[in-house]
Amino acid sequence: MKKFGKAFWTGLSILTMVGILILPPFSPTVAAKDLTIGAIFPLSGRGATWGMAAKKAITVKQKEVNAKGGLKVGGDTYKLEIIWEDDKYNAAAGRMAAEKLVNRDQVQFILGSQSSAVILAVQPITEPKKILFLVNSYAREVLAPDKPYTFRMVLTSNEILQGMYPWMRKTYPNLKTVAFIEPNDASGWSVEKDCRRMAEQNKYQVIFSQFYERGTSDFYPLLNKLIAAKPDFVDFSGSPPGDQALMVKQMRELGYKGKTFSSTTMDPPKFCKIAGVQNAEGHISNTHDLLGAYTTEGQKKYYDAYIALYGKPFDPVTPKYHVYLDILVQAMEKAGTLDTTKVMETMEKTEEWQTIFGASKFGGKQHYGIKRQILTPVYISELINGKLVNRGTMIPDLP
Repeated sequence: MKKFGKAFWTGLSILTMVGILILPPFSPTVAAKDLTIGAIFPLSGRGATWGMAAKKAITVKQKEVNAKGGLKVGGDTYKLEIIWEDDKYNAAAGRMAAEKLVNRDQVQFILGSQSSAVILAVQPITEPKKILFLVNSYAREVLAPDKPYTFRMVLTSNEILQGMYPWMRKTYPNLKTVAFIEPNDASGWSVEKDCRRMAEQNKYQVIFSQFYERGTSDFYPLLNKLIAAKPDFVDFSGSPPGDQALMVKQMRELGYKGKTFSSTTMDPPKFCKIAGVQNAEGHISNTHDLLGAYTTEGQKKYYDAYIALYGKPFDPVTPKYHVYLDILVQAMEKAGTLDTTKVMETMEKTEEWQTIFGASKFGGKQHYGIKRQILTPVYISELINGKLVNRGTMIPDLP
């Protein structure tokens, strides 16, 4: 066996030292931290159609972020965890949920309810503690200059009806009179004002308007009065989908032949199961078929991700809730911090967000006194033979 000389070992030592010097320093992989976000939605009761849709859409985004390694903020990476609370579409239950999330779970971000009553009950908890509260609901009072940590992530009746009432006037020019039926609470009162204002701007005569108590199942007495007024169409914009479907069923049984209308979203199979396919024929809503007209590439990708996670059938109520976590994640990354004040300021100052709807933004400074209302396209559809048919779209103007 040949022996190696001194020169060989000296050369090997030099090469080894050079290799050590040029190799990058070893550092163990840093595990992602947990970022816990609270979520308060109606996961049971008549508002559950909206609450469960929100949970599905937000979960799609959560899994997308975590599958890519987590949320990168500054020099840290976070795995998103969400604590889900059921407000049962009830203000007291919503406030209890908020107290738990803030005081026990120590969350700094909450994704919020459909119910204006719930949101108004929760804001006295979130605003003083600078908890960023991303919400739905139609009540105007939810957004105000003294509530800077609240952002509305879904269009309200004010924005949606800017598109739907002119479309109704153009598409059904023979309709002249309208009736409103709304819940007897903050949501219903606010929506009725929006409906009345937009109806009158579009030259409709309001000939009937009444409020009902949430939890009502026997609408026949109220509907008898409505039918006696002979409206050309009925607008239930402030009512949850389950109530809308039940009212459609009962009014058709009483012989009403006019159009039915809502500026909210609904799940066609569930709506038709309650109302009946024949009774629901021609029902107009702010629901979007992601396989129909006016669909973006982002919506197609969301559809595929939804089906991969939940299977068919697809719930068309879900897409609008995707922006909750989508924009929050973008804002955290852009701010480079989890400090809620800096994230809030980033959300306010950023002029455009890329969402599954395309370019979206926050507006409403003139109308609400603060720039906290999301602006995304308004979609208009009709139920035809139990199927959703897209009929039009527009972007609301809200400086």
